[in-house]
Amino acid sequence: MLLPPGKFFQMCWYVQDIHAAMRTCHAVSRTGPFYYVEHPVIDEYTWRGVRGTLDMTGALAQAGPIQIELVQQHNDVGSAYRDQFGPGEEGFHHIAAMVDDYDAELAHYRSQGCEIAHSGVVAGKRFCYIDTRPKLGFMVEIIEENPAMRDMFGLISNAAIGWDGTDPFRPISITSPIA
Repeated sequence: MLLPPGKFFQMCWYVQDIHAAMRTCHAVSRTGPFYYVEHPVIDEYTWRGVRGTLDMTGALAQAGPIQIELVQQHNDVGSAYRDQFGPGEEGFHHIAAMVDDYDAELAHYRSQGCEIAHSGVVAGKRFCYIDTRPKLGFMVEIIEENPAMRDMFGLISNAAIGWDGTDPFRPISITSPIA
């Protein structure tokens, strides 16, 4: 998957039931196949300066040039998701970019008055959600350049090319990337 540095490639929706959301997205839009990982380990998780443990499930599918992400949070810790959605709510949450210079990109958003909502490390690479809601109406995720993540995104993108609709929901386990 070719991702120009710093360009947005992903749109994410926060959902209450990820399996139902995958089924609905697939049925209505024929998007798929979805690759999902339940309860991935997020190291160094921090929400607005407070360390914690985030329990979530994520699902990814390619829809043309845009990657679709669905996220469900399972616990009640503070998060970028809980910042935006209360109990029982769901909707569009963020757009994401993979960046070559994570620190410079983060400095840019901070210079615009935007704060980190939550951050962590997956597969040794940093990611964060920047609270751009007051300026853009949604959050922005930046992901540190990561060849393993690019490989996984490429697998998801390639699976959608010519996909015949079979096996629409595919669990994956990761000891490396997803955010």
